[in-house]
Amino acid sequence: MIRLMLAPLQTSITLGSTVISLNPVEVKELSRIQERSQRQRKQRTLRILEETLNEERNENTLSFERSLSPFERERFQRGNMWFVESGAAQKQSLGQLSHTNEPFALTYQEYVALAAERTATEDSEIFRTIRLDASRAKPKCFSDQPSIVAAMEEALKLRKWNLKQWESTIQKILAAYVIRNRTPGYIQGMNMITALLLCFLPEEKVFWLVCTLVEDILLPDLFAAGVSPLNGFHVEAAAIMELALKEFKYLKKTIGKKALKELIYLIAPKCILTATVGSMPLESTLVILDYLFREVARSNIPKSTPSRKGSVSAPFTSAKNRGGVSLIKVVLAVFSATSDSVVEFVQRKQLSSDKKRRSSEMEQIVPEMFHIVQKKVSTMAPDAFLRHFKRFDLRQEEVNELRRLKRAQMSGEWLYKGTKLYDLRLTGNR
Repeated sequence: MIRLMLAPLQTSITLGSTVISLNPVEVKELSRIQERSQRQRKQRTLRILEETLNEERNENTLSFERSLSPFERERFQRGNMWFVESGAAQKQSLGQLSHTNEPFALTYQEYVALAAERTATEDSEIFRTIRLDASRAKPKCFSDQPSIVAAMEEALKLRKWNLKQWESTIQKILAAYVIRNRTPGYIQGMNMITALLLCFLPEEKVFWLVCTLVEDILLPDLFAAGVSPLNGFHVEAAAIMELALKEFKYLKKTIGKKALKELIYLIAPKCILTATVGSMPLESTLVILDYLFREVARSNIPKSTPSRKGSVSAPFTSAKNRGGVSLIKVVLAVFSATSDSVVEFVQRKQLSSDKKRRSSEMEQIVPEMFHIVQKKVSTMAPDAFLRHFKRFDLRQEEVNELRRLKRAQMSGEWLYKGTKLYDLRLTGNR
């Protein structure tokens, strides 16, 4: 470590226990050397990234691409676009560490080997859950969405896999992910995302893309377990509720605030925890993933290259930019596309005019409202859904502030607003 002690005519630097005196000219030269060293490190990092993004294709890869049909080639290119623009390519090439306390960076193969070791010596609940959920990510499990089933069956045919190989690959990716990310660990829903990504990318790239999604793009505690399970999801749901109350006043007036909240908690998990996989036609989900993978991580480049057994470099995405707005916009778009149908359904029900009784009756028909929403969204044309999605122009800073306030309300923190002190847990003021 170098410590500079500035004086009017002379500067001393400390190297370990040795003190060296430098004149102003030497200090200036030292500064130039340090700046040049920093530039070289940055150029080296960018060169590595460029090599990763413009990876030379060997003859086997080229012949593989030539053998694909136009539809398959488009799918292959789309998957690689996600891999590059999300930051997963950088994460793979630089050995970027996760936010856990790993002693050093590992390759995918090393994570797989550690996972195999763990599963052979212990039968923990998390690995049992992964085995069970991997079996729930087969094509037949997406029967409500024929387009997703077709995509998975084509991926199986292209790779010449049977269903057992498909299931074991998903299990291997998720087990390796858990070894890398002991916190937050695995949550149901990741299996569906992994299965869809496997239609577009090779196994190792799917692993790094899943890691990038959880570590760099979504809220840090979206999949949290333990004392506050799914805490990030509850923050997102609370933020969506706040936005929905402003955007859909007539819906709120018709069904009431309590029923609206229940409806949000039925819709939001399918949009946020699974990134809409299985809830919408394939093309709609792909467009949403395009937005999601581009939104947060694409402009975040690591400030330094971590050594094999060195310290962790800066995260790809700072905490204040985590989460994005795409998945929140998806939930709002679902309400925008279906609110008229829900209102029409409620009006046909001819509920009681008594306020208390009406509220009770409304709660009982929330599952039916959800079924109407689900049915309409699952069959909606991608272009129609995209029009509703683009209707909402949410700014990242405003959404982050809303999340902060909702998180504070949920944790009962005390915040200053202006000159007054608010206890958010007690008053609910913002």
